[in-house]
Amino acid sequence: MLIRRNNTNVNFKDFTRSLLQSPTLVVLTAIAGATTLGVLDYITGPKIGVTVFYLIPVMFATWYARWFGGITLSLISGLAWFTANALTQMEEGVIPGYIFWNAGMRTVMYFVVAVLLFKFKNLKDDLERIIIERTAILREELARELALEKALSASEKVYKDLVENAAVGVFKSNVWGELLYVNPAMVQMFEFDSQEEMLTRSALMHYENVADRERFLEELKRYGKVTNFELQLLTKHHHERTVLVSASLDNNIISGMLRDVTTQKALEKHLTEIQRWESLGTLAGGIAHDFNNILGIILGHAATVQRFIHDPHRVKRGMEAIISASQRGSGLVRQLLTFARKAEVQLETAHLNTIVADVARLLSETFPKTITIQTKLGGGLPLITADVNQMHQVLINLCVNARDAMPNGGRLTLATRIATAEEMDAKFPGALSQHYVVAEVHDTGTGMSEEVRRRVFEPFFTTKERGKGTGLGLAVVYGIVEGHAGYIDVVSTPGEGSTFTVYLPAKAKGEGTQPTRAEFSEALASGTKTILIVEDEAPLLELAQAVLETHGYTVITSTDGEHTVATYRERWQTIDLVISDLGLPKLNGIDVFQQLLEINPQVRFILTSGYIDPEQKAQVLPLGAKHVLQKPYTPNDLQLKVRTALDA
Repeated sequence: MLIRRNNTNVNFKDFTRSLLQSPTLVVLTAIAGATTLGVLDYITGPKIGVTVFYLIPVMFATWYARWFGGITLSLISGLAWFTANALTQMEEGVIPGYIFWNAGMRTVMYFVVAVLLFKFKNLKDDLERIIIERTAILREELARELALEKALSASEKVYKDLVENAAVGVFKSNVWGELLYVNPAMVQMFEFDSQEEMLTRSALMHYENVADRERFLEELKRYGKVTNFELQLLTKHHHERTVLVSASLDNNIISGMLRDVTTQKALEKHLTEIQRWESLGTLAGGIAHDFNNILGIILGHAATVQRFIHDPHRVKRGMEAIISASQRGSGLVRQLLTFARKAEVQLETAHLNTIVADVARLLSETFPKTITIQTKLGGGLPLITADVNQMHQVLINLCVNARDAMPNGGRLTLATRIATAEEMDAKFPGALSQHYVVAEVHDTGTGMSEEVRRRVFEPFFTTKERGKGTGLGLAVVYGIVEGHAGYIDVVSTPGEGSTFTVYLPAKAKGEGTQPTRAEFSEALASGTKTILIVEDEAPLLELAQAVLETHGYTVITSTDGEHTVATYRERWQTIDLVISDLGLPKLNGIDVFQQLLEINPQVRFILTSGYIDPEQKAQVLPLGAKHVLQKPYTPNDLQLKVRTALDA
């Protein structure tokens, strides 16, 4: 059926399309047309115009009923033409031969036309199908591109919102210092009023030290990226900022972000100071005990010398003991001041064995006698670049931790060695340096569980009783070691003790030499120069004057800063060297030196002090001071400094 009976709402357009596409209807219509044309042909005779009209039903049938309709109508049209013309041309019941010939030729012609039209119809249908398929594909691709464009636009908006609202600075620049983009957080960090204003400035203006910029670019070019690279930068108003930069380099374009850690660094520094004093507090009892022993030795032998003044043997032995005890006390004070001083990080070339030996010496004077302290120093160690003061703190913190783990006594071993390449590859695959030296602190204490071992470097984590520890000691150790590009490892077994191993990058051979301390066993050369000594402690002034005059020097004395400046102004042409204490009445030693420089820019000057802050030392040496002489000093120490300063 052409139309379904139960479909009561048939659209006329759909009905027409389905009707035209019905092969049955097409064939029936074509047969009716061929028959009609045949009758018409019979009436009018075999006219060519009418004959051509036979092609119409053939083409119609082929187009809508495909090859079956075309072949059928070709045969029917040929038969219709034959029938119509046979009747008109028949003579005496005989059909002429040309009728058969013409009918056959026309049938073949109809058939050829039907086949060609069928092929054309197929080509047309294929083309329509291809067009439809390609249109569908294009629509899908267009829809996909629109979806991607929409997603990209949304992603860009999210990215822009994240970057614009990020709490860290985000930037893009080229290697020549031209800023291409900065986000609002970066603008605020560097105290600019707008992004446009900051983009007009060069990134180079923000570097406090040009060498930092060179190191940063060198790392970027070598590895293609940097992570948490620490830099000291300046804001628009020349305020210092400590930042951690993470960036990548691509075709001379640097993209990255930086985090302001200025406040964090200040807190870490304050935390380190607090922890340093905490460590000193734990040593205070041992220090007081040892100083009392030293004073007891000095007082006892001084009394013996006074009593047996006429016995040369006892006097000599007593004086030797007094000198030895004084040197021991001086060394202890020097180590405590070195450890407790407040100073910026000062990297210098150092030898790990020297650092460990200094710490071991301090601990042997302060730790309980129930703890045996041993050192096993490896030979041939390369030098390291480190802040010696911080290395002292690392070792002392580890040793104090070891002491607390041995309440009933035990053995504390400090060892040094060279780390093997296999050891570093196994434990720290990301190690950048080629060579590492190792400091190990081993105790025979209580040890720790695996759970405690994993958390041992966490700030404020402690297993000690309340009031006996802040949990900062090992956290500070970890921070210092990490700041020196080193590593730290701990191995511990409950009941068998613990071993903390510190790995520090070492210099390659030839990058420095181990510092040595000269020993002078022979008398120093005498002199004839004139020396101005400034000292407010009368016994020290008399001692220095006697030592120098004994060796042939002419000595002028002064006890305060203003008198010193006045004396030098009057006699500067005859004074060859000035030796001044730091803490003086009226003018301190640094102020005296600066005023002497105004009188004579070539003045030779030695500063003496029981303790001089590193910042003060860094201030006076560049001005031309020849040496800083640490109190207490021996006559040989004084002679050495004087001779070196005069010969310079």
